[in-house]
Amino acid sequence: MTIYTTMTQKSIAIEQAREFAEGIEQITLAGLTSMMMTNTIDQREIFLSQINKSSNIKYLKILRGEEVNKQFGAGKGSEMNPDKDEKSVLNTGKLINRIVETDTGNHLEIINPIKAARNYLGRPCLGCHNVQEGAILGAFSVKISLENVDARADDFTLKLYLIGFSLFLFLTLGIFYSSRYFIGRPLQYMVSEIKRVSEGDLTRQIHNRSTDEIGRLIMTVNHMISSLENTVKLTRNSSEDLNSLSESVKSISELMQDSAQDQAQLLAEKLKLLESIGHNITENADLAGKSGKIASQVSESATDTNEAVSATIRAMNEIVEKISIVQEIAEQTNLLALNATIEAARAGEYGRGFAVVASEVGKLAETSSTASKEIGDMAKSSIEIARNAGEMLKNLMPRISETKTSIEEVSSSTRTQLTEVTEIKNFINSMQNESQNSVKIANDLAQSSQKLAGQSSELLNLVSEFQLKE
Repeated sequence: MTIYTTMTQKSIAIEQAREFAEGIEQITLAGLTSMMMTNTIDQREIFLSQINKSSNIKYLKILRGEEVNKQFGAGKGSEMNPDKDEKSVLNTGKLINRIVETDTGNHLEIINPIKAARNYLGRPCLGCHNVQEGAILGAFSVKISLENVDARADDFTLKLYLIGFSLFLFLTLGIFYSSRYFIGRPLQYMVSEIKRVSEGDLTRQIHNRSTDEIGRLIMTVNHMISSLENTVKLTRNSSEDLNSLSESVKSISELMQDSAQDQAQLLAEKLKLLESIGHNITENADLAGKSGKIASQVSESATDTNEAVSATIRAMNEIVEKISIVQEIAEQTNLLALNATIEAARAGEYGRGFAVVASEVGKLAETSSTASKEIGDMAKSSIEIARNAGEMLKNLMPRISETKTSIEEVSSSTRTQLTEVTEIKNFINSMQNESQNSVKIANDLAQSSQKLAGQSSELLNLVSEFQLKE
C-alpha cells in the first residue's frame, strides 16, 4: 500500500510537471505572439533567456520550421540548431514526452510540434503565416528538472514509511495482545483439553464460551471427541465380538481339522477294503472265465457223447438185426440136424455116424440159438441203457447251456462290479484328496483365527486405554 501510494504521489508530481511545461509553452508562445503583434519579435532572445532562467527549467528552445524559414528567413541562434530528436519532431510532427535519467537527476523532456491553427490562444496563426492549417511552424523544446519532484516524493515516501511503520507496529502490538487474549488463551485452553483427549480421556467435552471462529473450532473438536468416543465404543465392542468370534472359529477349525483327519483315515480304510474287494472280484472274474471255458468244454463233450450214444444205439440195432439172422440160421440148422437125425435113423447102421454128426450139429445149433438169444437180450438191454443215457444227455444239455449262460452272466456282472469298484476307488481317492485339502484349509483357518485372535486382543488392549463415559 505504501509503495502504491508513493508511486501514485510521484506520478501526480510528474503530471504536474508536465502541466507546468504546457503552461510554460503557452506563456512562451503567447509572449512571442504579442511580440509579433507589437513588432518587437527581434527581441525574442531576451524574452527566451529570461524564461530559461526560471527555476527548474534546464533549457527552453523555440525551433523554426521550414515553412517559417521560407516566409521569414532563417532564424537566430538556437532556433536553427535542432538536435536529432528535435529534427524528428519537426519532420514527423509527433510529440516527444519522456523522463530522462541523468547523473544529475531525472528530467522531464518535452518536444512539442507547433502547428498552424485558425485560433490559438485567441489569435489566428493563419493571419501571419501563409501556410495551411495543420502545417508545422516549428517546435517547442523544454527540459524541466525533476529534482524537486523526486526530493518531495522521497520525503513523502519516507514520511509515509514512518507513518506506515508506526501504524503497523501499533496494529501489530494491538493484534498481538488482542489475539493473545481473545485467541491465545482459548487456544491454550483448547490445546490442554486436546492433550487430555490425546491421552485417552474421552469422559468430557471442551467447555465453549465463545461463538467466533475459536468457538466454532471448539464445537468441531467436541464433535470430533463425540465421534471418537462412538468409534472407540464401537471398536471395543467389535474387538470383543471379534475376539469371541476368533475363538469360535478356532474351535470350529480344530473340529474341522479332527473331522477331516478322521474322514481321511476312514477313507483310507475304505479304500483298502475296496482294493481287497476288487482283488476278490478279479479272482471271481477269473474263476468265472475258467468255469465258462469248462462249461463250454462240458457242453461240447456232452454233444459228442450224445452223438456217440446215438452211434452206439445204431450199432446195437445192427447187432440185434445180425443176431436175428444168426438165430434164424441156428433154427434152420437145428431143423436140418433134426431132419438129418431122422434120415440117419432111417438109414440104420449106415447112418449112425451121420446121426452123431447131426446130433452134434443140433447141439451146436441149439447152443448158438441160446447164445444169440442171450446176446440179443443183452443188446436190447444195452440199447435201452443207451437210449436212457441219450435221454439223460438230452435233458442235461439245456442245463449245461443254462449253466454256461449263467457263468457268462456272472462273468459279465463281475466285470461290471469291477468297473464300479474302480470308479468308487477313484471317487474315494478324490474324496481323500479333498479331505487332505480340507485338513490344509482347516490348518490355515486355525492359524488365521489364532492370528485374528491376537490382533483382536491387541486392538482390545489399545481401545481399553481410552476412558469413556459410562
